[in-house]
Amino acid sequence: MHGYRPRRKPLLKPMHKKARLEYARAHAEKDEDYWDSILWSDETKITVFGTNGLKTVWRRKGEDFKEKCMVPTVKHGGGSVFMWGCMSAATVGEQHFIDGIMNSTMYCSILKEKMLPSLRALGRRALFQHDNDPKHTSKATVAFLKKNRVKVIEWPSMSPDLNPVEHLWGILKRQVENHSPSSIQALKEVILEERKKVAIRRQLVRSMPRRLGQQGFTKGCASKSTCDQDFGVNSEPNDNFSCCEGNLCNGAQSVSQSFLFLCCSLLSFILLH
Repeated sequence: MHGYRPRRKPLLKPMHKKARLEYARAHAEKDEDYWDSILWSDETKITVFGTNGLKTVWRRKGEDFKEKCMVPTVKHGGGSVFMWGCMSAATVGEQHFIDGIMNSTMYCSILKEKMLPSLRALGRRALFQHDNDPKHTSKATVAFLKKNRVKVIEWPSMSPDLNPVEHLWGILKRQVENHSPSSIQALKEVILEERKKVAIRRQLVRSMPRRLGQQGFTKGCASKSTCDQDFGVNSEPNDNFSCCEGNLCNGAQSVSQSFLFLCCSLLSFILLH
């Protein structure tokens, strides 16, 4: 047994797990044409300086303070940009850099100027996806979408792992880091340039059946994970099923086992010393 850094996942309550599993079951048999017709959207923040996530370096013992083995930092990351973007299997779609705090009025403006052209390009059967952020579900936003006859798919809350655009952000952030932009303006230019180069959009979108299949095996828990019990998307629920060890949504039994192991380890240490 080894110590690992715990994965950071949204805290899933029973109602979230239920909604995720119901979504997976309802869409398990959807074909590629269905997923290709969806315009996926999300917001993200990208920093000017430093890393947007965990970084690993290869070094020998005693080299931890060599310049090539360190990640330099500055206060507040040297600034950052907050942006909205969308993608489909066919295109990267539009993006918009957000100045200040976004409210529902600003969000509706973004939808009008950026989302609608990208959605119309997908044809009459196009569907729009966004999460359940309060700005996305406000009365003003709902009225705007209804007025423009935008078909919005129902999305389970707390489910960034199901959204392929999240992986687009990850790829984009890694590419941006390679350029080491030195200012906000330089960062925006790099983002616009690198975003057009992402070429695996179709693969990301068509990974949806696999993502939804994992929800069956994890009973709506945070993926990516592997469980030791066969539980398909279309299977009947099993009340005795628990999430895999390491998920945020582990049951009390896993917590008790971990506590017992810790106590035994401490007792062994005391007896040996």
